[in-house]
Amino acid sequence: MRKDTRLPILLPFDETASHVQRVVDILHRRGVELPALPAAVSADDALVERLPSWVARYGAVSDGHNAWVYCAPRSGRKSGRPGQIVLCTRSDRCFIDIFDAASGDCIARESAGGTPLVAGLAFTGKPLVLWIRPITAHFNVIPVGN
Repeated sequence: MRKDTRLPILLPFDETASHVQRVVDILHRRGVELPALPAAVSADDALVERLPSWVARYGAVSDGHNAWVYCAPRSGRKSGRPGQIVLCTRSDRCFIDIFDAASGDCIARESAGGTPLVAGLAFTGKPLVLWIRPITAHFNVIPVGN
């Protein structure tokens, strides 16, 4: 089997935001609590460092806290190996939820850490949307007595 060496195409901001908004709308109708795509969302081309070879087109948007990545497979591919996505995030530990872009079904959920951030990206033959958000630790401070 020949390895595909074509680089994925970076989608324009409007197209990426449209794909992400559609998934966010589906999830909101299902009662999933995730933030709406804010008006202040912007393209985040530096977020994605590396993608699996099955990804043909992708785009990334961010609101400064949450980020979303849209990945579309190469046309005509019936199968593909799972791979990894490498992300340059501002946080060293994140939650990543991966959704089928058409149905909104959750494909995978994981936490990942590191700089850069490396996460699994399964091949489903369908476009995917990733929701990436930092893990924030909440600590209860217990006063120390004298």
